[in-house]
Amino acid sequence: MIQTRMPDEVIIADDGSKDETKTLIESMQKDFPCKLVHAWIPDEGFRLALSRNNAIRTYCTGDYVIFIDQDIILDNKFIEDHERLATKGCFVIGGRTKLSALLSKKILSSKNIKLGLFTKGIIRKVNMVHIRCLFPLTSKMYSWNKLYGRGANMAMYRSDLEKVNGFDEDIIGYGVEDIDLFNRLMNNGINKKYAQFCAIEHHLYHKRGKVVENNFKIAFTNKNRKRCKNGLTHDDK
Repeated sequence: MIQTRMPDEVIIADDGSKDETKTLIESMQKDFPCKLVHAWIPDEGFRLALSRNNAIRTYCTGDYVIFIDQDIILDNKFIEDHERLATKGCFVIGGRTKLSALLSKKILSSKNIKLGLFTKGIIRKVNMVHIRCLFPLTSKMYSWNKLYGRGANMAMYRSDLEKVNGFDEDIIGYGVEDIDLFNRLMNNGINKKYAQFCAIEHHLYHKRGKVVENNFKIAFTNKNRKRCKNGLTHDDK
């Protein structure tokens, strides 16, 4: 992990991986450049919301949290950019490039591939242009659209996460847990900023899952809600 600004800690929110993952993480912990924590929950289906909440409430010690997915390659200024973008009363979402199946396969089989504007197999190349001084001109992009954004590149203050009670653990299976979170944050007056020309990441190819229909119902039945019941805390218990 090469970053111009190392994070204070890295917490791997593990949704039911087998022992091979545990062994790999343990082998990395000794020489990892910052605190590396393995936050595991048992495999009982796709439970991203529960997995992330478990990592936050059990292991997270920082006051600002940056989220990525497991299929992401980070630009070396990714953490530095997010730290510079951190603003009280706001959360940040960023874009990503998409890598072709062939390029993703090459990257996974080799550690020496460098990604550049002329690399073949990169889609949405505008999202890999790093001109941080232009961010103020683009930070309000998509702010009108609560539905725009992905949980693979987002950051926010922990206090704001606690205000909305984190991710909704009633959302089980693939899809919309991030959009639901954005909606509740914005309903609490926490503004969305878009990280264009900075906080760059690349998304490795994989087949997209089908969103569970019931997740749409949970997220959008009450579009004005400010807090979920079953999140970082369980309000009904």
